[in-house]
Formats: sequence, C-alpha cells, structure tokens
Amino acid sequence: MLRSALFQLGILLALLGWRFAPTEILAYLLLPLWLGTTLLILLANYELARNRRQVWLSQYLHGDSPWQRRLQYGYLGMGLQLLLAIALALVLLIKLLVIPPALLPGMAVGLVLLWGLQSLLRPGLLEHVYGPYRQLLARQLSANINTVLLGLLLITLLIFLPQPGLQGMNWMAAMGQHLQLSQEPGLLGVLVRSGELLDLSQKWLLQNTVGSVQENGLLALLVWVLAFSSYFALSFAYYRLLIGTEILARKWSARNE
Repeated sequence: MLRSALFQLGILLALLGWRFAPTEILAYLLLPLWLGTTLLILLANYELARNRRQVWLSQYLHGDSPWQRRLQYGYLGMGLQLLLAIALALVLLIKLLVIPPALLPGMAVGLVLLWGLQSLLRPGLLEHVYGPYRQLLARQLSANINTVLLGLLLITLLIFLPQPGLQGMNWMAAMGQHLQLSQEPGLLGVLVRSGELLDLSQKWLLQNTVGSVQENGLLALLVWVLAFSSYFALSFAYYRLLIGTEILARKWSARNE
C-alpha cells in the first residue's frame, strides 16, 4: 500500500513538474510522457476489463474449462483498450497544459480522496466479496466515485475563477480576440492551441447559447453537460493513470518478494 502510494505521488509530481517546466523541456518530454501515461492507462484498462470478463465467465464456466482461456480478452479487446488509452492520455496532457494553475491543487486533493476511499472500502468489502475480487472491486468503486467528485471539484473551482467576457460576440470574433498565438513549437504547439480553442469555445457556449433553463429547457442542460464533459474526461483519465500506477507498483513488489 505504501509503495503504491509513493508511486502515485511520484507520477503526480512528475506531471506537475512537466506542466511548469520551460517550453523546451515541455516539448522534449511530450512524446515520452505521452507514451508513459498511455502505457499506465492501458495497464489499468486491460486489467479492469480482463478481471470483469473473468468474473463474468466464472459464473458460467468451471475454472479448468478450456473455454475460460478462449473467451478471455484477446487481440481485438487489447487493441480497443490501447486506442482508449492513447485518447485518455492525450486528454490528460492537453487539459493539464491549458487549465488554470489554480485548479492544479485539485489533482492532489483527488489523490488523497483516492487513498481515503480505498481505505474505507476495503474493510467494508472484507465480509461480502471473495478474496481474489476484493481488491479489484475496491479499486473500481473508489476510482468511479472519485472521478465524479474530482470532476465536480474542478468545475466548482472553475466557476469561481475570472472568465473572459464573451457575451454578445460571435464565435469567430471571440476566438480572434481572446485566443493567443501559441509560442510552443511543433506538436506541443498544436496540442496547446487545440486545448485553448476547446476551452475558450466552451466558455463562449456557456455565455452565449445557454441562457436560463426556463428559456431553453433541455438544450441548456445539454450545453452545460457538453461544456463541462472535458473536466470529467480529465478526471477519468487521471484516475485510470493512478490505477495503472498502483497495479504496476504491486506487480513490482510481487516480483521483488
């Protein structure tokens, strides 16, 4: 448990260190960091999906049945999980680059929430869940609950931050006036510009097309959900990264023992 927590803390510090590094270091470490976060998220995705499949198959098949192996996750499932991991890692890094620095302490709060909720869930599951699945269920439940909590926390903090005045402007004028030219080179510049464009577009939507729920009904609620969905995507990717880090730390400990 302690080693897993140290690994997770190290990953968080590495992300924050990269976020505040000079532009040259940001660009130099972008691809290695994207690769590393993709592999950790893939590890979490694959382990969770494989264990869910195994639990489902165990309801119908004997443990020594050859169909257990044949119906387990194959190359197609692995490929789909890889594509999802690449996308989630990209979302995580882009949002990390463009969100206001005032929201970054929320990432540390999210890590503490994960530790606390896992500690609360494991004793409660002790008497009700089979041993091999206890850790899996605690990991899955804590990540799902904390994804919602961290997303709500980031959105709440964002609401109280100063926002650019976009009301009454058309989209092109708003982008031209408030979107700054990116100074970052190459792929880093493309990602930063894309993230800033998406973030500014969300704020423009909220200020110009939402109005009140009484006026626009379900359309207003839909725009709010779409506008803030990127923060829940960030939260989801972040917790998948932390789960992958925990799984890696446990595998490392098991190999060294």
